[in-house]
Amino acid sequence: MKSALMLLLLYSTTTFALVGQEGGGGHVVACYTTASKDSLQSVGLYDLWEQKALTPHLNYLSFQDLPSAFTFMIQKLAIIDSSAFPNSWYDRHLVEHARKIYEEILNAQNGNESKNQFVRFLKDDVGLKPIPDLENFIEPQDDRCAIQTMANYRADGLLYISKILFDKMSALDQVAFILHETVYRYRRVQGEPNSVYARRLTAQTMAGTTLVNADDGLRSVNMKSVLKCSTTNNAKYVFYAYEDAAKAVQIQFERIYGFDALNKTTAKLKLDGLFTKYFFKNFRCESDCINGEGFAVKSSWTDIDGFPESIYLQHSSINGVVSWSVVDRTGDKSSFECKTVPVTQ
Repeated sequence: MKSALMLLLLYSTTTFALVGQEGGGGHVVACYTTASKDSLQSVGLYDLWEQKALTPHLNYLSFQDLPSAFTFMIQKLAIIDSSAFPNSWYDRHLVEHARKIYEEILNAQNGNESKNQFVRFLKDDVGLKPIPDLENFIEPQDDRCAIQTMANYRADGLLYISKILFDKMSALDQVAFILHETVYRYRRVQGEPNSVYARRLTAQTMAGTTLVNADDGLRSVNMKSVLKCSTTNNAKYVFYAYEDAAKAVQIQFERIYGFDALNKTTAKLKLDGLFTKYFFKNFRCESDCINGEGFAVKSSWTDIDGFPESIYLQHSSINGVVSWSVVDRTGDKSSFECKTVPVTQ
């Protein structure tokens, strides 16, 4: 058995029935005037606090009020809401759902909560239990501050929000919360167990980072056709491979780690080599393509936060039969196959 690993340095990218009875949490950093937490002083969305702590040079935008912040956010969200991938099955309705959350929050704030379908504000003397979907590794060290659950998007479709915490947030944090709940709700339906990706996308959006639709530029490439590759035993990975003008092999993801890419995520070969050429042309690999080749994978926010991850493409040949697999960071292997897809399809 011959095998080769192709290292990819991945700087992540990352009305449905919701999975899990606990629902999805919206977490905040709540700070009080004293360590005994007698009087609430400030509340900020954990997404923004976390990314700022991990990327100190990240600066968030400021807004005069919630309507202006929401207008900015919805324009950004519209960029990643649709996909024109060939034969794409995606129908996200992210903008539509974000608008519904926003409208029902305004209803609640204006004393018209009876008009709401799913947003429920909790009274000041009611709190929400912790939800174990944060999977964070940092927390505030100030003993006057604590991570608290401000919202719970339940499996029954109801979104419960702590009014006392929400009202204390700035317009930036409030609209970031709406974006977080919109994206995380969509990801949870696909099986996302935590809010890590949603938090990262939320923070980068509110910092003004450029978001690009995942299929951007694919049709404009000067080529007659591309390879569309999909894992055969699941829908974990879908990607397109093509040669650019310099004959270098490029990869562009439609799905990665089991989720559709909400942000353009591409991979480009670092150095010239035989392995990728065999992979791209005809999948016939002789003894001269057993060595792995490194790809640099990039999304819109790679240059900003630079968080590395890794996946591999693995080739194996048994009795002349060639197979290819994607191996993720946990070692899980998924076989994939490719076919030629016209650019105009």
